[in-house]
Amino acid sequence: MFGNNKLINFSAYGWSSGWLQVCAAIILAVGTAITPKSAFALKLCTFELENATGSEQRIGVLTRTGDILDLNRGYALTLMETGLKKSRALEEANAMVPPNMIAWLEQGEAGRAAVDKTLAHLDARIGDHGLKGADGERVIFARREVRLLAPIPRPTSLRDAGGFLNHMRKQMNASEKGRQIFELFEQNPLFITYASTSVAGTDADILWPNYSDVLDYELEIAVVIGRKGKNIPVDEAKNYIAGYTIYNDVSARDYQIIEMTSPLGSGKGKSWDGGNLLGPYLVTPDEFNPDQDHAMIARVNGEEWGRGSTSSMYHKFSKIVSFISQEQTLYPGDVIASATVENGSAMEVGKFINPGDVVELEIEGIGVLKNKFVKDPTAEKKPFPTALATLLPNQLYKGPQRPLKVVEVAKNIYAGIQVAPGFAGYSNMMYVAIGEGLVADTLLDIKRTQKMIDLFRQHEGPWPPKYLVNSHADSDHVWGNELFKNSEIIGHKTLASMPLAGPKQFILAISNQSFPKVQRDFVGIAKEFDLRDITVTPPSRLISDGETLDLDLNGVPVHIKHLGPAHKESDVIIYLPQQKVLFAGDLVFNGLTPHMTGTYEKVIAAYKYMESLKPDIVIPGHDDITDAAQITKTRKYFEMAYKIAKRGYAKGLSPIEAAKEANIGEYANWHYPGQIMISLNVLYTELGADLGAADHRALMMRGIVEAAELEEYWKSKGVNQPSNSKK
Repeated sequence: MFGNNKLINFSAYGWSSGWLQVCAAIILAVGTAITPKSAFALKLCTFELENATGSEQRIGVLTRTGDILDLNRGYALTLMETGLKKSRALEEANAMVPPNMIAWLEQGEAGRAAVDKTLAHLDARIGDHGLKGADGERVIFARREVRLLAPIPRPTSLRDAGGFLNHMRKQMNASEKGRQIFELFEQNPLFITYASTSVAGTDADILWPNYSDVLDYELEIAVVIGRKGKNIPVDEAKNYIAGYTIYNDVSARDYQIIEMTSPLGSGKGKSWDGGNLLGPYLVTPDEFNPDQDHAMIARVNGEEWGRGSTSSMYHKFSKIVSFISQEQTLYPGDVIASATVENGSAMEVGKFINPGDVVELEIEGIGVLKNKFVKDPTAEKKPFPTALATLLPNQLYKGPQRPLKVVEVAKNIYAGIQVAPGFAGYSNMMYVAIGEGLVADTLLDIKRTQKMIDLFRQHEGPWPPKYLVNSHADSDHVWGNELFKNSEIIGHKTLASMPLAGPKQFILAISNQSFPKVQRDFVGIAKEFDLRDITVTPPSRLISDGETLDLDLNGVPVHIKHLGPAHKESDVIIYLPQQKVLFAGDLVFNGLTPHMTGTYEKVIAAYKYMESLKPDIVIPGHDDITDAAQITKTRKYFEMAYKIAKRGYAKGLSPIEAAKEANIGEYANWHYPGQIMISLNVLYTELGADLGAADHRALMMRGIVEAAELEEYWKSKGVNQPSNSKK
């Protein structure tokens, strides 16, 4: 288990008995030869038992029956049943298999031989919960009777090294500075050190730090060192590994992104009491090889969010252990983690953890590390130190207050327009002041949503409205929902999982200096809004895929239908057939280049359905009121994009190469025409291309960066330029 080290200085442990030294020496010399191999995999654990005086920590092994065998008491029983007196058996068991994981690791191969002997001797009785040890205490427990702690409850040290690099590559490759830093990780498995006092185990509740609003998990694998060593060669490093366990490197993303801009790196963003999770078991190297393909899976509330493999490590543990040991002594009980596997965090897959969520991290062959993230509602809340406020104080909420207007498009039906042609983030609303009333969509923040409400209320009509309908899940259409607490909020089922930390995460994205400038500019419109203190409010009534919901407002029908995924998975339209007014959400823009996330067939079907309604008035998601011609024009735009993608893919061109040689005609007059790259990337993926993007969010970010490059190229060639000077 710990390699070929056959020599132990027994005096270092205070063992004065000559007989004991002889016995241990015999075990070292021939123990593994005369002791049968254990009948089941060695999944070691530290567990806690309640007794008359309180609780005690013990070490054990998971048996093939799913029970926990107390190794110290099991070894004492084995020795007594094979000839030793009770007192001698207890003495040797406490020396060779002490009830402390680090102390047992320090016994080296002698300790492992004692465990193997125990397992072989007790194999026939492994399911006997009534089995008593030499001291009269129980030896075997049902899993439910004990509380598993971290296998190493207090490591000698806790380090996190750069083993997996794909997760890191995604975070760093967006900027030149990030790529330079990443090159250092490609050369060597650089590491950081955490507080070893901050460790907790499986089933422990993770208390959300009161200074953070954005918490995240990170799925990693860790090794535990079993032998003291220094300047360890790579080809010998595996002999120093006692076993493998799961590590959840919980991260306070809001603090982390601030700290990572300094040369000191992470501090409070990574370390607080109970914020480093290990478990559930320590699996020995003869039973587990991380270089083989073992699935690594992250689940939140039972739903799989990410999956990777242990075999995808760029720097293997042999190299990591050797690197860290250079001129630095490693000790039994040191824990070294791998960094995050690809798709091993919520942030990476575009999702967010909320208080109350249960996170399960599984590594095939080790087990499941399960923890609930909880917030203490009575704890004093520290002010949220937004990265934007910290890094860009002169830009926070300094944007222009662009005007709003309300237009009556039919009797008692009002379009609420944000007058900001061509700008992302400035979305529209609709107010149907008929019967009990209906509003479609809200705006990006509370202040501007309230201003639009105030304009609506200047017109006679019911307030609050009975219904609020969200056209889709984008933040600039839903983050004002909290102002409609007395309304029934309707939206697609995906809106049920809107991240509560979304506004804070959005602020972090704006200020993230590893983002390319073009991406920060794209979302930078948010600095013109106030995203502090938004309470994300999901719908109370959910629409399923393809569902049609018909409402009646005092005899006026309202037709609500899910058409996604087209612009987004959650796309819903609101249509008033008597007045022939369509609120299209972001399925229709008026002068702003659209983009898609659904399949080509699904997108075209959505536009044909809207065309079949033959509306006279179309309220688009952004920009001014339009009509049905804009629906048709948008459908033809996506048909053009599909032809470009299909032709370029057949010729072996990349999406941006295909776009550079395309003629987009009149669509060059739309704002940000280069954003055709978002749709081309989606279409290329549908055609079978592997663009290295994990999801549509990644494709969109890639498309935003490429859009800027494409527009510069078109400009240099004098092609696809707007036909008027105002763009």
